[in-house]
Amino acid sequence: MFYEKEPDYTLLRFGDVIKGFFNFIPEINDPIIPETLYESKLQMRITMPKFSVIVTPCCNIEEKTISLAPLLDIPVKYFSSPAIRKDFTLLNTEIDKQTIIPPHVWEGLPEEKKEENKKEGRLFTYLNLFFYAENELFKRYQVKKTVKKDEIEYETQYKMIDFKTIYQLNCEYIIRKDIGDKILKSKCLELSENSRIDLRKKIAHYFGRIPKEEEIY
Repeated sequence: MFYEKEPDYTLLRFGDVIKGFFNFIPEINDPIIPETLYESKLQMRITMPKFSVIVTPCCNIEEKTISLAPLLDIPVKYFSSPAIRKDFTLLNTEIDKQTIIPPHVWEGLPEEKKEENKKEGRLFTYLNLFFYAENELFKRYQVKKTVKKDEIEYETQYKMIDFKTIYQLNCEYIIRKDIGDKILKSKCLELSENSRIDLRKKIAHYFGRIPKEEEIY
């Protein structure tokens, strides 16, 4: 079970799907420093995603601020593996590489490469992404994918968030003990406990990775 069957609409939780929140994206061509003060271009792009996801830990949803990530359609490039197309949530946990590699690609790999992949065991893939299961609230969308020169069309309701798109939003009604009713009415879906644990583990892995150049320390 990916979503909670009986959501608690009296509070907001980490991983909740909500609606009605803007997304603000600042864009610049150069950092605004003295050397580029009169040359830099700054603009603010404001979007209104149909749904967003709360990525603030439950115990930190307070002090009139919250962190969100827009809920996105899945790009066509992730539809290569038949196993993944059936259940994108497989990518939320550690998985073996053979599952995500299309069968025709796997068959064409040299045996030594196959063995290398098998020896790696299970690991997180698509590290910055977390996938949300299909739900009747989500609008179906079409995906066209070419596989071995054959064009295949899929219809899906799977969604995803990208940890690189997380942003902060301030709202005076987001306080620990008495979140405003209007804010609570924005809640659409609540993750099951297991799904919330998966999200917590993957986002922690994403932000907790040690770069290779720092491993020596």
